Amino acid sequence: QRENEVLAQQKIASELQLLKIQINPRFLFHSLHTVKEHILIDSPRAPQLILQVADLLSYILYESDENYVLLEKELGIIMDYLALEENSLGENFQVETNISGDVAGKYFTPLILLAIVETSFEYFIEKHEEFSLKLLIEVSDNLLDFRIAFNVSNYNSSEPYELNEKLTGIRKQLRNLYPGNHDFIVATTYGNTTIHLKQIPLRLDKLIPEELITTSNSNYENV
Repeated sequence: QRENEVLAQQKIASELQLLKIQINPRFLFHSLHTVKEHILIDSPRAPQLILQVADLLSYILYESDENYVLLEKELGIIMDYLALEENSLGENFQVETNISGDVAGKYFTPLILLAIVETSFEYFIEKHEEFSLKLLIEVSDNLLDFRIAFNVSNYNSSEPYELNEKLTGIRKQLRNLYPGNHDFIVATTYGNTTIHLKQIPLRLDKLIPEELITTSNSNYENV
């Protein structure tokens, strides 16, 4: 049983590493291009854009190695991501965000929320020239409700199926980490596509059981 627990943790860690390398080259290219353009015209926004790109890459490559990170940190990174996209796309993209409830001192698995935003965003970039986005986040009784809604003018009835396919890896990760205690729904109605992760539990600390850590370390030493 303990060996199975270790293998399960290693599987989750491996899938988390896969999420790390899924950052889309289009996003990185356009972000750097946007920074370059702002630097060339001596824009006062250039320093802030540089910091946002640096923070985002640092978080993805290094800071997300923990089993759990502060929810505030993940949400801050998502805001940086959306700000960079907004600067890259200009008038073709409009974003609205709303965060309610007490997010301070709550911990969550890193990259899950960012991966949902990035994967769905890349899908709509491929399919539509213009769209708007609403991000609604609510924390109540240590439960997270995360909703991201896209609005487009040219509705495509195949979108829910195609988007669900792109989100398959994230669904697997959620099933591994939060089995039986979350809902992940993708729905489209007349050009409004909503991705809803609801009633997912938050932690008040980032520690994992000491017994599991000891078992895991022993297993690596044996290998």
